[in-house]
Amino acid sequence: MRRLFPWCLFFSFVFAGDGGFTRELWNSNRDIYAQILRHPFLKELSEGILRRDAFAFYMIQDAHYLREFSRALTSPRQKPRGRIGRLC
Repeated sequence: MRRLFPWCLFFSFVFAGDGGFTRELWNSNRDIYAQILRHPFLKELSEGILRRDAFAFYMIQDAHYLREFSRALTSPRQKPRGRIGRLC
C-alpha cells in the first residue's frame, strides 16, 4: 500500500475550497505539484525504500540551508538602518 505524506493530505484539504484566488493558483500549478510528487526522492521516501545515505545527505543539506536562511533573516536586523530604520 502506498503511503501518503501528511502534507499531501493538508494541501488537498486546503486547495479544495470553494474557489477564488487560491483555487486559481492551485490549478495553474497543478502540473508542477504532480511533478514534485513523482520525484524519485519523495517516491522512495514515501514507500520506505529510500537509501539511508540519500536521506542523510538530504538532512545535512537541509541543515546547511536552514542555517544560512536564518542568517539571512537576522542579518538585516543587526545592521544600522539609518533615519528611517530608527522610526520603526
